[in-house]
Amino acid sequence: VGASNIVEELVNLAKKSLERKRARDNPLTSPEIASIVHVNYAEGCCEADQQLSSRQALHLGADETRPLNGTFLSDDFLRDFGHLLKFTRSETMMQHKTPSGGYLVWKPYIIL
Repeated sequence: VGASNIVEELVNLAKKSLERKRARDNPLTSPEIASIVHVNYAEGCCEADQQLSSRQALHLGADETRPLNGTFLSDDFLRDFGHLLKFTRSETMMQHKTPSGGYLVWKPYIIL
């Protein structure tokens, strides 16, 4: 099996998973998911990866993507959590991990 076939199978599995999440007859999905919004964050280091992530999300069935950066954060948020957004982790700390933009501290801020 070629690499392109494996990738195609993975994409199809992901699409089926999203379809199941949207199924009206599934009693476990209440209320029905109206849309899937992909959200990511990059500030000064990972914008190319952010663009790739957004394209992949749309390809896999997200209805929209919101690639964010620090311009949406309030002054109060930056005062309280800016040190986490600017924290530089060593190569050892990042081994086998993906960058998370200040330990994802921004995510509840924009979702809630």
